[in-house]
Amino acid sequence: LLTSSLIRDYIWTGISRIDGGVSYQDGICTHLRVGLVNDNGRSFSGIRSLVKQIAHLLGTPWDEGHQAPDCPGKDGYLVSLDTSENPLPMLSNCTKDYLLQKYQNNVHTKQCWMDTPTPIIERTKELPVHYFVRENFCTADRPNYPNDKYCPDDHDKQRNAPVCKVACCQSVTRYRGPRRLSPDGTNCTRGGSEKVCLSAQCVTL
Repeated sequence: LLTSSLIRDYIWTGISRIDGGVSYQDGICTHLRVGLVNDNGRSFSGIRSLVKQIAHLLGTPWDEGHQAPDCPGKDGYLVSLDTSENPLPMLSNCTKDYLLQKYQNNVHTKQCWMDTPTPIIERTKELPVHYFVRENFCTADRPNYPNDKYCPDDHDKQRNAPVCKVACCQSVTRYRGPRRLSPDGTNCTRGGSEKVCLSAQCVTL
């Protein structure tokens, strides 16, 4: 389930915000087969958490827990509770091995692992960068500034932007910071390379 509301924990003594989403580990074949993800509905902000919660529902533990001691959470892979400054847009080896083991153990014995999912809409290879060809990324990311647009390529803030970050401007010359993370799928190398930005990291698909 996707929601634009902030997700908070009311169970313990203090009320604390939950970063991104919640789900029941290994709940996929039970009545607890549900996950909740925060997404602003404008800039694909919930994609990373969505992948986390699906993996958790399928049974994988969080990195660095007692079930995955060989994969430090600080490495910042997708199924990690660590809020790394440089999150990696991929699963750790611990998660991959755990999911493969779960699949092999259950694919012939549990109906929910045998089902072929029916997509709600036709699957495409379109990424957020393709969506933002039609929509204004700067406005979607910060709706309080409806006139913002990408800074011109020759603007100092755009020209010197780190890889996989983009600058938005109020006008041709006036910058409005901070820089934003480039939409997933943005080409991040010159010369026609296949490297693209995913979670602000320049990677090969």
